[in-house]
Amino acid sequence: MDLEAESELLRKADRDIEAGRARIERQKAIVRRFVCAGHDIESAVALLKSLEGALEAMQAHRVLIEEHVAHLQRERTKSC
Repeated sequence: MDLEAESELLRKADRDIEAGRARIERQKAIVRRFVCAGHDIESAVALLKSLEGALEAMQAHRVLIEEHVAHLQRERTKSC
């Protein structure tokens, strides 16, 4: 993949991470409402933990993309 395509993947990863963080915050609010209402929170907490795991995976993937972009930038600089 070329530098421009990888850079777009990096921007997409950033957007996905922000969306993931927003989902986590919404799920935390749902858990709080369930607690206040006296509902069972087991499923809501399990979903929250899954969302947090997915966010961690997205962040790790973003690091790989960032490293590849940096590599491509170094290669581009060498060829000039």
